[in-house]
Amino acid sequence: MQPVRIDNFRWWLNTSDSWNLKDNQMSIAKNMYYNDAKQLGTRRWYRTFGTSIGNSPITSYFFFQKDDGTGQTALCSSWTVMYKYDGVSAWTSIKTWLHEYELITGYTANRTRRDYAVYKNIIYMCNGVDQYASYDGTTYSQGTTVPVVCTFDHTTDIVIKTSHWFSNGAEVAFTTTWALPVGISTSEVYYVVNKTTNNFQISLTKSGTAITFVDNGSGTNSYYPIPTPRVRYVSQLTDRMFAGGDDNNPNNLYYSNAQPADWFAVDTNFVIVWWDETGKINAIGELWQVILTFKSTKIYSVNVSAQSALPLDAQSGGYADRSVNNVWNSIVFFNEQGVDTLKQRQSATWAQALESQPLSDDLATLLSLVDEKSYNSWVWLYIKRHGNYLFSFDTNGDDIPDTTLVYNSLVGAWTQYEYPNHYDFWYYIASDLSYQYLMASANTWQMYEIEYWFDDNWLDIEHEVQTKNFDFETPWFIKTFEYVDIVWQISLGTTIVVKAIVDEEVVWWGNITDANANVTTSSSTLWVTPIGNQALTWPSDTEEISLYRFSIRVPLYQSGTYMAVNLSSTWWQWILERIRVWVQWEPIDVYASWSIL
Repeated sequence: MQPVRIDNFRWWLNTSDSWNLKDNQMSIAKNMYYNDAKQLGTRRWYRTFGTSIGNSPITSYFFFQKDDGTGQTALCSSWTVMYKYDGVSAWTSIKTWLHEYELITGYTANRTRRDYAVYKNIIYMCNGVDQYASYDGTTYSQGTTVPVVCTFDHTTDIVIKTSHWFSNGAEVAFTTTWALPVGISTSEVYYVVNKTTNNFQISLTKSGTAITFVDNGSGTNSYYPIPTPRVRYVSQLTDRMFAGGDDNNPNNLYYSNAQPADWFAVDTNFVIVWWDETGKINAIGELWQVILTFKSTKIYSVNVSAQSALPLDAQSGGYADRSVNNVWNSIVFFNEQGVDTLKQRQSATWAQALESQPLSDDLATLLSLVDEKSYNSWVWLYIKRHGNYLFSFDTNGDDIPDTTLVYNSLVGAWTQYEYPNHYDFWYYIASDLSYQYLMASANTWQMYEIEYWFDDNWLDIEHEVQTKNFDFETPWFIKTFEYVDIVWQISLGTTIVVKAIVDEEVVWWGNITDANANVTTSSSTLWVTPIGNQALTWPSDTEEISLYRFSIRVPLYQSGTYMAVNLSSTWWQWILERIRVWVQWEPIDVYASWSIL
């Protein structure tokens, strides 16, 4: 986030004024968020949600509440198991023998996540590997794809199963109770080659070279026939189901017959989405009366009646199915330029009924750190209570979101949060109808509730704010910065580090603690005076933390062309209200080099 100049900063920088913050006036705002009063405060933290889930990453999470309000279902996937939340505290297994991952060629990480859609109170899901499935809150249905017991023979490199019925080129995946032959992975999908009636060989490519087995494996080994199409993404519009993201047919959008939709016949029809770019379908979405497919450089509006797909104007494509989400009458998504929205245009139909409006282009610097192969790791969440959009993405190439930016719609400014590595965001509606915002951890086998007031699961979180560099519109003048005034609200026991930075050098720093409140003599270079003793309360919050308003003045008397103020702490809670810099003007003559004899 690049600093932007504030006009007329000779008075207070008041964080309650949205015009004062609208263009990222903070060069650093880490683990800080804007409250309802548009003040910049320390971010609420996180706590565990429900029991621990196995010992593997949680790659996807989904919540659904029936439209009549009589039931709710929360599901998450961890490797080959799907879990359901009991509504109290526990996650229990409802389906095993799933294939959650698919390896990315040349990478050690994985990309496959489980995608969900709802039609007539039934949850439909797919992951690009297993047969697409449905769940009605009680029964998990997955077509005819079940594990079939087989054996391996490493002397002839064959898979043995009497009357397997496979054809050459069919896709198959394997599972085991102990160990597959060395080199065979439960995370990979293979192709059948050189089949006979009672055995077959496998290859990594269609019609490719048969794989050589090192041993026969151990335990009970089984295979899954992989259906066609093998789709990753699913959506629903009116009375049809839509699915796409098939590796073998990357440009096909499959859809079911209508009235009612038959999910298990979703491959009955398809529309080819290709036109002038051939990238794979990255996501599917719906807005109003339009079904949309997102590809790398274009977004297409699909007309099932005409079996056609037309590119939308002024769109640069989209990535990451989990970044495509509906907020009121608009859809928010991620592309290589940043974050865009599509919203409904009145008095128009089909593709003409949608118009584009970029949410922000301030992500360009951070997006330059993201490898295009990791774009699918992008995840998204909108927290209505705070007016915050959370965008998380991978910046280190391991396909796990590690950087979270937060766009606040109240003031139009960005901050940055630090979360544990995670794969997914979404919400949960509790029995009292309160919203809880959840995160699927990628390394602790645990669901977390985020923005949970000030309970942080006993993990320290660092907060930091740094203003932009202020030159008072005179970057060519040497000025004397006399002192800095800061007003904030803090909790007792707080220790906050204050730094004054002139021309990129720290010229003063000090710790603010409760002890400073007892300073009564004017000889101190740092004084703090509590002027309030009223608890800060939040809407619908049952927990209150008392914050006290403090004012400090930091004497500087340092010369330079520009300066910034940095505030940081660990653990403690505080809200920044105002900062003011006092300056003396000392213009100096500047001579051109050619005028010096």
